Amino acid sequence: MSKVIMLSMNGSTGKTLISTHLFLPRMNNPTFFAVETINLSASDLGVKRVETLAGRDFGELIELMVLEDHAIVDVGASNIEAFFSEMSRFDGAIEEFDKYVVPATPEAKSWKEAIKTISALAGLGIPAEKIVFLPNRIENDPREELPEAFEYLEETKEATIVDGAFVYESEVFDYLSFHSISFNELIGDNIDYRQLAKETKNKDKAREYAKKYRWTRQAIPVRNSLDATYNAIMGVDSDAD
Repeated sequence: MSKVIMLSMNGSTGKTLISTHLFLPRMNNPTFFAVETINLSASDLGVKRVETLAGRDFGELIELMVLEDHAIVDVGASNIEAFFSEMSRFDGAIEEFDKYVVPATPEAKSWKEAIKTISALAGLGIPAEKIVFLPNRIENDPREELPEAFEYLEETKEATIVDGAFVYESEVFDYLSFHSISFNELIGDNIDYRQLAKETKNKDKAREYAKKYRWTRQAIPVRNSLDATYNAIMGVDSDAD
C-alpha cells in the first residue's frame, strides 16, 4: 500500500509534473486525485483518470482514501489553506498518507514557501520521516542551488532530506507536456528513429524522425534519474527483482 500527497504553498513548483512523471508510472496503478480548482491538472498532461476535488472536500477525500490501496493526491496552491484547515478537523487524518512530498525550485520564493509548507505539516503533527523535501528543476547539484533550504531543514529536522532524490531541469518535460504523453509513450516503443530518418526518401518525414530520435535520446537519462529518485524516496531497492 502506498499513498503519496504533493503539497506546496507556492504555485509553479512542478507538483503536477512530478506527480505525473515521477510517481504515477512507478506506483501500482494508483488513483490520481487533483485537489485543484483553477490551475494545471494532471488531465492536462495526458493522465487519463483524474478525480478532482476542492480543498474543502477533505472529508470526501478521507472516504475515498479508505477505498484505495495506492493513490497520488496533488494539492494545488490555491486550495492548500482550505485543505490544511479541513485536515486539522479530522482525528488521525495525517495517517492517511505515507509520504508528504514538498517540491521546491532554486527560486527564493519557491523554497521559502516550501519551508512554510513543511513547518505547517510539522505543526499538524506529521513526523519528519513522512515529509520529503524534493528539489526540482536542478541543473547540477541541489545542495549548491538551494543551500539555505538545506541548512534550515538540517537544523530544524522538520523534514527528511533524501540523498540523491531530486529532479533535473530538462526541456523534455516541456515536450511531454506539449504532446500530453508520458516517458513510456515516448521511449517505450523501441522504434529506431535514427534508422528511419536515414532510410526515408521524404525530407519532411526524415526531419520528423530525426526530431523523435533526438527527444527519445534526451528522455532516457532523465527517465533513469527519475527511477533513482523514486527508489530513494520510497525506499525501493533498485537491485531487487
